[in-house]
Amino acid sequence: MRYQVFLQNDIKWKNEVLSNYFATSSTEIEFEILKYDFKDKSHQDILKECDKKIQSFKPDVVLLDLRLSDSDFINSHNSTHLTGHKVLEAIKSINPGIQVIIFTASNKVWNLLELQANGADGFLLKESPELTVNSSYTIESLSSLNKQIKYCLSNAYLKEIWNLFQEIKKVFSKNPLTTKYFPKYLKEQINGIKYQNLLLQELDAIFEILKTNNENRYSMAMIMLYKVLEYLNEIFYQKVAWDRPPLFYDNSTVDYFDKNSNSWKKPTDRLDYYNKQKRATEQIRIRPEWLKSTSNKILNLAFKKFCVTDIDILTDLISLSDYRNDFIHSDSSKRNTLRVLGSNDVLKWSNSITTMIKHL
Repeated sequence: MRYQVFLQNDIKWKNEVLSNYFATSSTEIEFEILKYDFKDKSHQDILKECDKKIQSFKPDVVLLDLRLSDSDFINSHNSTHLTGHKVLEAIKSINPGIQVIIFTASNKVWNLLELQANGADGFLLKESPELTVNSSYTIESLSSLNKQIKYCLSNAYLKEIWNLFQEIKKVFSKNPLTTKYFPKYLKEQINGIKYQNLLLQELDAIFEILKTNNENRYSMAMIMLYKVLEYLNEIFYQKVAWDRPPLFYDNSTVDYFDKNSNSWKKPTDRLDYYNKQKRATEQIRIRPEWLKSTSNKILNLAFKKFCVTDIDILTDLISLSDYRNDFIHSDSSKRNTLRVLGSNDVLKWSNSITTMIKHL
């Protein structure tokens, strides 16, 4: 994977050191420096130039100097008034998943806490090497930066997660439930909007948990993504008796997706089932609860109603459902044998759900 790192700084030696650092990095990184004369520029001028560059370069990580304007060295008592702080806010308003490491000479706790509260993902206390009394300063500084760069690159996926969730919000902002699916049915509109709002709230909660260092954040995000699928089913399926097969909002019926044969079966079809006790293959009927499983309903919704035909997307939806069921319905000993989730799993499932919803 190729990452994009962007530097907003006006100190020449630092630009040269960082350019050499990224040029020799083992990670594939595209490094870009904002070539801009900061001297005598106002806050607004610098903000405008930085915003333009962020929008065009779309970095995964930004290395940002807290003081960029000459005025920052005159009125520097409150960090929220500094240009770098304003740029940080602008970056996070574009995409809060973009990782930002702040270069600052201030080691005041309240300044660092203010920056952290506004989304800073890392800090590097800077000191000019020619003025330091510590001969190993540069090595220690680069070592600290190296650790923070690696940490931020590991969270670079958050930028894409945010973009995917924004695409989902864009779809629902066009009100497809009231204009396309339930234009004449007030009860269904109210129900749909209720679960639509819960779905959108779930996306916000997923992003917030992924931003933390909680060791269970990927498992929690997996469960919450599954909840998004359940909300979609609540929107597009009618409520029926427990022993009745599910019905779509338009009264059409569902089929059963047989994972063993990777094929669709009618509810009246019979499936091949291997009886371990008899050591023989038998024909069994499809049960109503199989038809009503979240996995089967979401596959019907994606394939039959949203016309999603990409086998990779459908497979990913199945894998999310299967992993969740194994995780929830297993005892602790079996759960510990499950594959450990990572950011790629969350990104893959988020992409599949977004792709499906974009077909609304």
